[in-house]
Amino acid sequence: METVPLQKELTGDARDLACAVRWQGASGNPSVASVHTRWRSSWYSIAALILVGCLLGGCGALFWHSQLLAQGHPQDASNNAVSKMIVSKVAASAVLGADKVTTAKRMEWVVSNYNVKVRQSPSIQSRQLGTKPKGTIVLGKRRGLWLSLVQEIGWIRIKLGGTKLLEPRPVEYARVSKGSCGDSGRYAITSLGVCEAASVALGNGPGAVRLYTGDEARPQGCYIENGVLWMAINPNGVGDGGCRGPCNVGTLTRTLLCSSQAYHIPGTGFLTSGAIKSRMKALNQSVAKSFLRCKKPKKSCRVLWSKGIKDFVRYGFGSALTFFQPFRAYLAFTGCSLVVSEHLAKEWAQNGLAPFWNVESPMQEWMQEQPKAPTCPISFLKHWGPEAVRCEARRGAVSDEHRLAFWRSTYYNKSPFQGYTDLLLQTLGPRLSLAKQPFQARYAAFHVRRGDLIPAMYKQGKGHRLDGITVPLFTAILRARWPELNRIFVATDDEHQVAMAAKMGQENLIFNWTQERRWHGGAPVSQSKDHVHTDGDVTAVLDDMVALAGAAVLIGGSDSSFFNVARLLNLGLHMDSQRPYPWCYDAFLHKVCD
Repeated sequence: METVPLQKELTGDARDLACAVRWQGASGNPSVASVHTRWRSSWYSIAALILVGCLLGGCGALFWHSQLLAQGHPQDASNNAVSKMIVSKVAASAVLGADKVTTAKRMEWVVSNYNVKVRQSPSIQSRQLGTKPKGTIVLGKRRGLWLSLVQEIGWIRIKLGGTKLLEPRPVEYARVSKGSCGDSGRYAITSLGVCEAASVALGNGPGAVRLYTGDEARPQGCYIENGVLWMAINPNGVGDGGCRGPCNVGTLTRTLLCSSQAYHIPGTGFLTSGAIKSRMKALNQSVAKSFLRCKKPKKSCRVLWSKGIKDFVRYGFGSALTFFQPFRAYLAFTGCSLVVSEHLAKEWAQNGLAPFWNVESPMQEWMQEQPKAPTCPISFLKHWGPEAVRCEARRGAVSDEHRLAFWRSTYYNKSPFQGYTDLLLQTLGPRLSLAKQPFQARYAAFHVRRGDLIPAMYKQGKGHRLDGITVPLFTAILRARWPELNRIFVATDDEHQVAMAAKMGQENLIFNWTQERRWHGGAPVSQSKDHVHTDGDVTAVLDDMVALAGAAVLIGGSDSSFFNVARLLNLGLHMDSQRPYPWCYDAFLHKVCD
């Protein structure tokens, strides 16, 4: 007989993290005594049920239990619910036999196009919440031409014009308590979302899925053990849900959840240096093809760019990249060449960054040419001073109006650029390929930034949201959603957050961070758009960005451009890794941000 789930889980989107922390600290696991009491109160009905089930079969067992309930057997509502769950499982066992399984038919949807968009509402004009790569399994309810997602907020268009974005596939989930999934002609479930959906469909109730990625011999895929829902992705697992080694696949305390359809075996989210180099090689080829589809550079349009890596860090590395990469794509689209001095090119390369320019000008020529060229009519560039970027182009060839129109076009958002994620990765590619990760195993990364943002956020009436941008509350989110992760990298400008991380490191958590300049409470307001930018500061910024990009799980706030850039880098770098969903949490908006 299968054990009824009794363990309480921290579930939901951690919208009220304080409550999550209070629950964990105050009560912990449910009272063992109360559990035993519930079992004793229903013992006689269960014993009678089993006896009658053995003698008369499943129908007799169900009849006897209904009579017990009709006579007002002394059980409270929760006891009734537990008994009913046990009855249905025992009756199914009596009718079907010990080696049979219970099943449930459902509909899954497969993303059939590259990077399908998730919208806030069923309209192609609504806000984009994220994307789903090709081959991803999603679950939802069909509403006309749209699929309403059931495990996350959002809508996906099923078909757009003549292009299918989602393909339905019928599936049957099954509970197997003996042998492996393959023994019954089924497949192991290796998708976290499907694992949870199968558990609900088979009557186990909702509950957070715990992910196991260690080396212990466990079944590959989704299973329930002692009332807890697990999914194991480990070297000792095999594709059909069985095990290599003595892991006792299906037992009285372990039940496999299997499917009639096969799934990709996801990665753990940890990228080896070889995997990163392979990803960067493929990406560089893709970016090169994108630029080949643009107009050939014209001699009549040259943009003289004078801002190097220290200028990017000084302004705010995330904000600077958020402007620069789309601007770079726009210039390629218009056929304008990007020209830099040999000094800037050398400094850029020394920091492990890839070239973004078409022409490298000798210093003597640069010093003669750059000061004489006209300034560019791009409003953002005023933040860097009128001498920052100069344009040698006919009137109207480069303008804010054309630039904004390009950013809204399919040429930028679809083909050939598909936004600026690939351009970000290409720029940081050399450093990503050579950098040492903060851990040589799957890890989470926190981005905690508050200091210079506080006045602006309070002015917008959003200051209270920054209260959740702390290491302790990020740790509460991690424990609620990814309880198996205990390696954590912290990127922060706040020395107080580092001190709290050091203290929490005594609680079976392993923290890591870079050695950089920090302030109590974060960078002061006076540094807004004027951050410290010595060689050491530049190195710290780049090391933080690389560590955030390589993390299996990312937690931060979308109020920060630095976090938003790190999220895009992380998304692009892990594009082929098939890691489990979800992997990103936005603590500023209190939602998943995959």
